[in-house]
Amino acid sequence: MITICTREDMKWGIEVFERVKSVYPGTELITDTDDLGRIPYYTMWVFFLHWSWKIPKEIFNKFDCVSFHPSPLPKYRGGSPIHNQLKDGITETKFTAFKTVEKMDAGDIYLQKDLSLEGNMDDIYKRMERLATEMIFNIIKNNPKPRPQTGKPTFYTRARAKDVK
Repeated sequence: MITICTREDMKWGIEVFERVKSVYPGTELITDTDDLGRIPYYTMWVFFLHWSWKIPKEIFNKFDCVSFHPSPLPKYRGGSPIHNQLKDGITETKFTAFKTVEKMDAGDIYLQKDLSLEGNMDDIYKRMERLATEMIFNIIKNNPKPRPQTGKPTFYTRARAKDVK
């Protein structure tokens, strides 16, 4: 059993859910933090895509939880990683699947794939959709052992609407 958690307004996350569900028909979708308590007890994997809320300890302690972040973790931890990288002139980055832990964006890394930040946000989200789907299938099939993050972490705050152009 698989559960995909994504915001209802994140079209790319919903598309990932649809793709995963087409291969694993019992896949559940959760779009609100209040619904995390309804994850079936027999769930093997919980994947968090563009999730804006803190994940309760009782969830990531009970299930194998994987979060996704569009940066080469441990760099650009925190909010608005795409905006912050673009602001720093970065156009080629990584899309990271990592073990969900209490500290934000600090878990061990399952997979990292190249991600272009060229084009508009729809272009970037489409690439993230494809990569997340591939990475989820890889994790389910191969159950890779996550490896610790290496390097000096950097942390950024969420961009304010007036800062995003």
